[in-house]
Amino acid sequence: MTVLVQHETSHLFNAPEGGYWCYEHPECVMNYCWAALHGTDIWCNSCREIVNEKIRGNLMVYTL
Repeated sequence: MTVLVQHETSHLFNAPEGGYWCYEHPECVMNYCWAALHGTDIWCNSCREIVNEKIRGNLMVYTL
């Protein structure tokens, strides 16, 4: 459950979907295969940078 919350919350920081199959994305919580089947709770380098940039305020604010 924690991995699902991390995945969904990461979208608030502009992290993109990482696909459904493990071969579509490096090991990352944003990929359903890595998160759900393998329990990965880390971001890949690109998703981590997106989240970190958003936290630092360097990306556009997400609006609905």
